[in-house]
Formats: sequence, structure tokens, C-alpha cells
Amino acid sequence: MPKGLNQYIHDPRQDKFIEYYTEAGGATFSNALQSAIKAGYKPQYAKNILAEAPKWLVEKLDKLKTKSLVNSAEKNIAKFLDDHDNARIQADMTKFTLERLNKTKYGLKQEVTHNIGTVAGFSMIQPADEAEMLSDDGQVVDVESTVIDVDSAKVSAV
Repeated sequence: MPKGLNQYIHDPRQDKFIEYYTEAGGATFSNALQSAIKAGYKPQYAKNILAEAPKWLVEKLDKLKTKSLVNSAEKNIAKFLDDHDNARIQADMTKFTLERLNKTKYGLKQEVTHNIGTVAGFSMIQPADEAEMLSDDGQVVDVESTVIDVDSAKVSAV
């Protein structure tokens, strides 16, 4: 690393390495050693650049991968949104896109409950905002006035 640079200061060789390493058709495409040397790194560091996986490299490669996947997904969404031959797919893609890009207006709101087990014929259900207990016949039991002894599996009213 050149004098005066550290891991927190941008090193222009990083951009050059990424450019050379990812440039399809380039002389050093997908060759980490040659890309690193061409970018100005010392041969010893260049030999191990992928094995060492420095944070800057992992982050830049992840960004490129994500960008590529997002671009591909956006092209597919645009293609399906413009597909006038298949109205069903077009409607589904429109709904899917709106639900995710404008959640506050078009997002689905769902109540989430968790079944947290059964004790002595009662099922414990934990909704997002309150606790209920249902008996085997589906009747709601007031949890605040019910004591459950989990060790002996006894349920009694308070």
C-alpha cells in the first residue's frame, strides 16, 4: 500500500483492479493476478488478493453483483409489464411491483400469529398485539385469569 494510505482511505488502485478484473473481453478479465499487477499492486499482494478478500474487494464485487441482478430484474419487470399478450402476467407483475416499490400505499398488511404450543388441550396463540388461548373446541379463554402450570400440564382459572 502506498505510503500515507490505509484501509479507510480510498486507494485508486482498487477501482483500477475492479475495472481490469471485470472488464469482459479485456486482457486481464477474470485474472486477479494480472489485474492486480496492472492496477499497480506488488506481485506478492497480487498473488493473494482473492484469497485475502480484503473488505473493499468483497464490498465492490457484491455491489457489482447486486447491480447486475437488479438491472436484470428491472428488465424482466419492464418486459412483463409491457406484455399485452398475457394480461394475467401483466396484472400480477403490476401488483408485485407496486406492493414492493410503494409499500405504504399498495403494500399488504398481514396479522402475524405464532402457535407457541399446546398445554392440557389448550393451544397457545400469540398474535402480534395480544395473547389468547383457544380450547380444543375453539373457544377463546381469557389468558389474564388463567394459570397454566406447564410442568404438570394443568390449566386452572384464577
